[in-house]
Amino acid sequence: MKHTSVNLTEEHIDLIKKTGKSPSIVIRDALDSYFRYEPSALELIKLHEQRYHTPKIAHKKRINLQDMEICFEQ
Repeated sequence: MKHTSVNLTEEHIDLIKKTGKSPSIVIRDALDSYFRYEPSALELIKLHEQRYHTPKIAHKKRINLQDMEICFEQ
């Protein structure tokens, strides 16, 4: 396994300490999460809304109701 050095902020150091895990494990888990990215629930909802709830292409010509009645009378 290759070793790398990462400069951490004080905030990151405090957050890592609170996990009770070693910095290497936390950083490795973070990298795994980053590269094995799965969309969040909100992103899936947005995708669903785009696919199924966006307005469809409007009709190019609007038909008058009276014109339709004439068509059916004939």
